[in-house]
Amino acid sequence: MYEAMGKHQSVSIRQISKNRAEQVGYYRFLENENVTVGELVRSLSDQCVLQVEGKHILAISDTSEINLQAHVGRLKAKGIGVVGNNTDVGFYIHPTLILDAENGFPLGISTVHLWTRDINHADKHERKYHKLPIEQKESYKWLRSATDTQRCLENSTKKMIQ
Repeated sequence: MYEAMGKHQSVSIRQISKNRAEQVGYYRFLENENVTVGELVRSLSDQCVLQVEGKHILAISDTSEINLQAHVGRLKAKGIGVVGNNTDVGFYIHPTLILDAENGFPLGISTVHLWTRDINHADKHERKYHKLPIEQKESYKWLRSATDTQRCLENSTKKMIQ
């Protein structure tokens, strides 16, 4: 799957599938109730741990807004909220990409945070944003990603010692 995604520079299941059977297999995997976002993120993190052993690395994080307004009629309401304009539906994703500092080669993803804003998302002033604890602010994603990435790297160090 990853090889096909890299080759096609796409995540369209129809485009990355070699045949109809593979396409059906991808959809069954993604629709399986036992496949959760948490498990997928854990799997990415575990794979990253194996790749970073003994390397000097760079951790790069950024947030993307995934706007799904064009698909609103076909979406299940679960797991989506409003995005930056407070009217379109979608969600946010904040991954941390780990690169080899020597050559820039991508080694994996140490963590991914997904969140949605409530459909009735209030602006900063209405929410008294400046008085909220950091853990209740979206900007907390930066601290949380750094902490989770540090845990990922510590797990790699532990595996090297064993």
